[in-house]
Amino acid sequence: MGNDEGVMGTLVNQSIAQQMLGKNFNACWSLIIALDIEASICRDRPEEINKEELFLKLDKLPATPVVVAALQNLGIVSRNMSMLDQGEQLLEYAMRRSRKLDSSIVGDLKLSLANIHHANWSMIQDRYRLTSEPAIKSGLLKQSLAAGELTFSELQSLFDGPKKLSVNAKLNWLQFYQQLQGWIVVDGKQTELVALEQKVQPFVGDVVTELEIAQFDPEFFTPIEAIYGRLKIADNLLRLHKYQALPEGLETEPLTAAFQLAKKSHAEAKQIENSRAEALSLILIGKFYAYSGQDQHAQGAFRRAQNIGISTFASDAVYQSAWELAKLQRKHGNREDALKSYENAIAALEEVRGNLLSINHSLQQTFHEDVEPVYEEYLQMLVTSPEPDFEKALNVSRTLQVVTLENYLQCGKLAFEALEAQPNLPTVFNFLSLGDKVGVVVRHNGTLHSYTADRQIVELNAARLQRILQSTNLSQMDSEAFLPYAKVLYKALIEPGEHLIGADNRLIIVEDGVINGASVGLLHDGTSYLLEKYKISNSLGSQAVSQSGRATLKTLVAGVADTSPAARSLDLPSLPEVGQEELAISAALGDSRTSKLMDKSFTAENLQQKLPKYSILHIATHGKFSSNPAETYLLSWEDRLRVGEFDRLIRSGVTDSSSGLDLLFLSACETAKGDSRSQLGLAGLATQAGAKNAIASLWRVESESTSVLAGEFYRHVASGASYAEALQKAQLMLKNSEHYSHPYFWAPFLLLGSS
Repeated sequence: MGNDEGVMGTLVNQSIAQQMLGKNFNACWSLIIALDIEASICRDRPEEINKEELFLKLDKLPATPVVVAALQNLGIVSRNMSMLDQGEQLLEYAMRRSRKLDSSIVGDLKLSLANIHHANWSMIQDRYRLTSEPAIKSGLLKQSLAAGELTFSELQSLFDGPKKLSVNAKLNWLQFYQQLQGWIVVDGKQTELVALEQKVQPFVGDVVTELEIAQFDPEFFTPIEAIYGRLKIADNLLRLHKYQALPEGLETEPLTAAFQLAKKSHAEAKQIENSRAEALSLILIGKFYAYSGQDQHAQGAFRRAQNIGISTFASDAVYQSAWELAKLQRKHGNREDALKSYENAIAALEEVRGNLLSINHSLQQTFHEDVEPVYEEYLQMLVTSPEPDFEKALNVSRTLQVVTLENYLQCGKLAFEALEAQPNLPTVFNFLSLGDKVGVVVRHNGTLHSYTADRQIVELNAARLQRILQSTNLSQMDSEAFLPYAKVLYKALIEPGEHLIGADNRLIIVEDGVINGASVGLLHDGTSYLLEKYKISNSLGSQAVSQSGRATLKTLVAGVADTSPAARSLDLPSLPEVGQEELAISAALGDSRTSKLMDKSFTAENLQQKLPKYSILHIATHGKFSSNPAETYLLSWEDRLRVGEFDRLIRSGVTDSSSGLDLLFLSACETAKGDSRSQLGLAGLATQAGAKNAIASLWRVESESTSVLAGEFYRHVASGASYAEALQKAQLMLKNSEHYSHPYFWAPFLLLGSS
């Protein structure tokens, strides 16, 4: 009908529906079409966007409610995709455009902006828990205070606004306060957290009282909004009661009031015949029963919720109810029932993999609180049973690693195959976190063997070893400074099962974060390093499904030797030896097998065009691997290539289904200091590149020695050696040389994959 505003409004509504399904990229694309702007805003490289040009184009659109709604949702989607700076800029721009509109629209925008700052605060909290470096932790605490104060003040400024806005602001404020208390419970009363708590705490009583009596007037709230609002209040009050963080002297007993809110939500959900809301209400009611010791009533509520979820295909409700049921059954010694419930919970999680970020959207906490523990608790039960099922335990551990990677990448379900499917499998050492123990399960010739180590001893020595390896003056240290810790780790993790390693001396290490950031090859038996004895590779317990082959060994070398604009913006030095590295690789493989993209020719566009013809990609440039996707990147000549960008760059040019990378070799990169899960960054880059194998360094290495290692590595690959064997020989060549014998030069290289 030519109704442009109607078309835009429909696209905005479509975007909202896509957000609720967790399809944030699709939601972003709908808004791009609605606003007729560049698609690059939906990609994970927001710094590339010409903001001035973008806003000039948006200025030409009329400042109507539907345009502002589109801008607001684009800001919200940016938040969901972890592009917080971009989301903040879009929402601030939308506020400037909305000044002449209804005040309720402005209020909603302010709430969305406050939620962006809340998300930033939560991200800081996650990063704090993933690092062990004191200086980084201290800096993050300072950031948390600033971000927390901003969130608190912005939400509080909306308390006196229109009814719906006021209630929603108080709901989000209560969740913010609950998360703050949860942080304090886990990490103690740090000075910055206490300072933030002291600012927030005086308002807790009033907010709780006002929310308890909130009527969720149907004039302002739809029935389902009212139900989820009450559930959010009840859930946060229950958590705060557990933290003993509710003030005394409240008008009503908060636990009783919260329970009544959950029951009211259940009754209303039944009345409007919303099965998912009914199941979620029953789960929360069951949690109240369990918390007050009424386990029989709790189990009844969880079973009813599970049955409703199963009958209505509400997999998120099934996983939560089955998990809660499993914990109670385990508590009462009903081992078989508990195992079955854990299986049901994980099966339901499998149904919603790829949308983990949108599970139970209105009550969402964090992946580490709501998803990982399901697998970890089930894993513990499997290996501590009178008759341990190690095969099933390894399957669960492998699935958790893949799910964690999917959550890290914020992508859909990834295609991986189990290591066991690989022919001629080497000996595999699996390290499993099991409460106060580290379980080691060794697979050799199809048979499983197991033993345990003290987790506190392992983690303490791994942390000390990692601290030395990440030191800026590592190359000046005594080459044996870290041997005491390397020997303890060897004795605990390797020695009891070393006799199982086959005559081919091939070894795969699968570990779930126990010693991340430490080089396994540096473990020492008192006479020699592990690297000297074995051809070692690391794995997630599975590998990317790929049809790529190594027959041609066609290799693309991309690198930056001169000081590039991207390196200059981060104050990073030039890498003059990168040119030598490229020459060494060409000499090892032959000019007919190699091509290059060096310095100014190393751009995202050129990489995208050339890569489909090659099975090996060698990148020599600055980069970093981190548990934070935003801080995992490689530098091309002009800008950063972030982990999320690799999927678009590399796969978009691939038309042949048999194409794909067999090896991604990343030179001159480093892990994020003190980050125990940096390997996620390497795994993420390899996965997004579609590579079956990846090699990278755990710390930034002197680039001249790296060029020597690279040439030696490819020389052995060309002669038919496996990647693990070629890397071992190249490392030992450095170790036995006159100039590069210090572990600083040869120890950091890590092979992820099993080919």
